[in-house]
Amino acid sequence: VLLNSKKPNVYLVDLGTGTDRNLLPLGIGFLSSYCNKFPEIREQFNIELRFLRTGTKEMVD
Repeated sequence: VLLNSKKPNVYLVDLGTGTDRNLLPLGIGFLSSYCNKFPEIREQFNIELRFLRTGTKEMVD
């Protein structure tokens, strides 16, 4: 993401499964790939993927 960009940021977040397994964040991957196919979306927004690898208990505490 460019720091000087005037485009709004869109963060796609996957909170994970709550287990110690590291899984590919498939849902947000599909969504970002689909959005990036369209120049109208790519030119208007910065799309960034975020996924957590911490367990649910650590996230809540």
